[in-house]
Amino acid sequence: QEPHNRAHIKTILNELVLTHEVSDALARALFSGKSVIIHGPSGNGKTVLLERYADEMGGFSMTPYAIYAYGQVIRVFDQSIHRVIEPGSPEAPADDGRRDQRWVTIKRPAIVLGAEMDREALELAYDPSARFYQAPPHIKAQNGALIIDDFGRQRIETRDLLTRYVIPLERGWDSMTLQTGEKLTVPFQTQLLFSTNMRIKDLADEALLRRILYKVNMPNPDRAGFAEIIRRVCLQKAVRVTDGALDYAVERLYSYPGLKPRGSYARDILDIL
Repeated sequence: QEPHNRAHIKTILNELVLTHEVSDALARALFSGKSVIIHGPSGNGKTVLLERYADEMGGFSMTPYAIYAYGQVIRVFDQSIHRVIEPGSPEAPADDGRRDQRWVTIKRPAIVLGAEMDREALELAYDPSARFYQAPPHIKAQNGALIIDDFGRQRIETRDLLTRYVIPLERGWDSMTLQTGEKLTVPFQTQLLFSTNMRIKDLADEALLRRILYKVNMPNPDRAGFAEIIRRVCLQKAVRVTDGALDYAVERLYSYPGLKPRGSYARDILDIL
């Protein structure tokens, strides 16, 4: 199945207040299906955008319930992540009765990992009581999207994380190691999406970063953009405003020495009020 269509991505982007240039760059990056880094100051909608993208992944995928290798079971299907498409539903693919029942039809998966991510999330996890392995998140996100939010603040070096993901993704397969030392190879096809408020050049060296083809900056909003953001927040929270009140708030914020207003300031101001 193809990833989001252009109209779907445009609908998601229209929920944010973005300049035409930023919106166009994001649309092209997300539609590409390739790896993307979205960067810029915190509070301007990077996380909101990627969470909406994850919630609205289109199409379907097929995933095995488990992988059996070298006498070991590796669980892949995860009910907390994968949303099953029931046979006969409008989203279900045509079934000629010959489908391998060891596979389950699911909505295209999307997994979001944040700053709590550590090195253990990169490899197989063994459960000694149940005596089976749990596949790592990037395998469970097969044919979907793996989103690394707040990139650069994980409990693992950014270089190690990129090396673990980007290079196997380029070659189309990943290698996993069992506790007994045996290795198995599995397909690795997913879209890697990173969001960060750190400087790109501080994340890793050029050799790794150049493998991520799309890098999109989400800057602080200008006055007109912030005025539209705070207007939308007022509507969402059913806050009535007198004529000129929003213009006054924008003017005060943007005339304050040294202050660079973020989009999230609008929500914060309304919450305080």
